[in-house]
Amino acid sequence: EVGFEDTWYSLTTTHPRLALISVAGTIADQTRATLLEELNDLGDARTAIERLLEAIEDARSELKDVDESIDETTTELAELGVSRSATATNLSWLQSEHARVVKGLQDTAIGVFVAEEQAGAAGIDDVGQYNDQQILAERVGATIEELLFVKATREADISTSTARLDRLDAQIGAEEDALTGLEQRADTLRGTIDRLTNEVTALTQRRVALETGLPATMALAQQARLEATEPTIGVSLVAIDAYVQAVEDIIEVKPNCVIRWEILAGIAKIESGHGTFGGGYLRANGDVSSRILGPLLDGSLEGTAVIADTDGGRLDGNAEFDAAVGPFQFIPGTWKSFALDATGDGFADPHNMYDGALSAAGYLCTSSSLADDAGIARSVLSYNQSQKYLADVTGVARDYIVRLALPEAAFDPETLEVDDGWALRPEEVDYEEIGQLGRVEPAAAAATPGQARAEPVQTTEGDSGLE
Repeated sequence: EVGFEDTWYSLTTTHPRLALISVAGTIADQTRATLLEELNDLGDARTAIERLLEAIEDARSELKDVDESIDETTTELAELGVSRSATATNLSWLQSEHARVVKGLQDTAIGVFVAEEQAGAAGIDDVGQYNDQQILAERVGATIEELLFVKATREADISTSTARLDRLDAQIGAEEDALTGLEQRADTLRGTIDRLTNEVTALTQRRVALETGLPATMALAQQARLEATEPTIGVSLVAIDAYVQAVEDIIEVKPNCVIRWEILAGIAKIESGHGTFGGGYLRANGDVSSRILGPLLDGSLEGTAVIADTDGGRLDGNAEFDAAVGPFQFIPGTWKSFALDATGDGFADPHNMYDGALSAAGYLCTSSSLADDAGIARSVLSYNQSQKYLADVTGVARDYIVRLALPEAAFDPETLEVDDGWALRPEEVDYEEIGQLGRVEPAAAAATPGQARAEPVQTTEGDSGLE
């Protein structure tokens, strides 16, 4: 899910067919747990970053809308301010006009009063003087009526303008409150964007650190897997890898050889418990922790041949008689003829599972191509001329075919299913292929190492004199 499949494969220390099978072991489990934790953390970081980026985008979109609303509100406030200013100016003019009319009325009233007082004091001497007074009174009355009309009109206009001004003030107040709210929301959104951006920065640093460190964690997990055990058949991954690598590499030496890895596993199981005889184990590079030696072939043990020394004690630690050596229990003289260097270190070592498996494959393919039942039987019997040995080896091989089906190619996400333990479990096993191993009833899978020959013995490293 986090896209590190290619990295896992590029770092695998085993054959690609084994890159995803489950293993069990303390160190392997610990490194696997660490790796899965880092992978989960990486997945969580990437998911969190995506969510934060979406939240930032949402906040920015909302901020854009808020900023547009602020601009619109500011424009409306400006327009309301212009209207208010005009209304206030008009109201001021109306109030001035009203005051002027009131003053005119007052002046007119005073003038009438004075004129009447003067006329009363002087008296009216004739009719013509009386008529003049009447005409003046009528004219003054008309002026007063006109002034009163103007006064009433101005008062109505003042009332209208005052109401409009009040409405404008209310609108301006509401718009100012809205603008304040919008500005506060904009500030909140900017703060949110800054906070989320900081979180994205921190998570991005975490993601980069995980992506940078994952290859190292994967390399540790790969190394730990080699010494761990495949739980289905109870064989170390390094041993299985040696068998799988051998059946592929032997084609370069013997192109017609079609040996199955399970045949090599069956032989190694019978001969040395996959290199674990006597409580030993295989190191990650395929070396046995303690060299496995068969009994001295000096004739003292019933059922064994007498084989004089062929290696000067270099492989088996005895310069007088030979003894079978390594996980595949090669006689030193046979090893000399069939030894192959699988590890590329320039030295074919029978005490190394990779070298031993490739050399055993070469030895078996000398007798036949192992393409059919008869060829398998002929090759296995060439390794040990015992029908029980053949039954034991093929029994183990058949058991492994049924219980551990490896993919035929490297990981392909379109065709192979991977569980959380990197295990590939095909839903069906081609049971017809099992017949290729001969229809021999399997012997007990837990046969004693070296049963077909005298039991090997375990020595501490260096006892054989091998440099």
